[in-house]
Amino acid sequence: MTPVFVVLSRYAVILLPRLQPIHDYHRVKAFSERCGASVPAHFAAKFAAVANNPSAQYRLSLELAVELCQRLSREGVDHFHLYTLNQTDMCLDIASRWVPRWGCRS
Repeated sequence: MTPVFVVLSRYAVILLPRLQPIHDYHRVKAFSERCGASVPAHFAAKFAAVANNPSAQYRLSLELAVELCQRLSREGVDHFHLYTLNQTDMCLDIASRWVPRWGCRS
């Protein structure tokens, strides 16, 4: 599927998944709750296991984001929007681990 289009009245609109990498699990969870969204429940145990290890938290966040991108890609999504929130390192790491699997070149 390349990309998903929705026709609203006379206009075609492309739908892009918007992904927020988890830089701070507790802040993302609180923000999601205020917005009426949710963080998958099984993430709590995963982040609790690495609570005192910032580098392990970073690796876990990266792993979860790449897995989500891969899953969505297998389901036909091939355009994504990653929110950096002025913290580009993780988004660059996600792209470097995931984009080459598509055979893309910079």
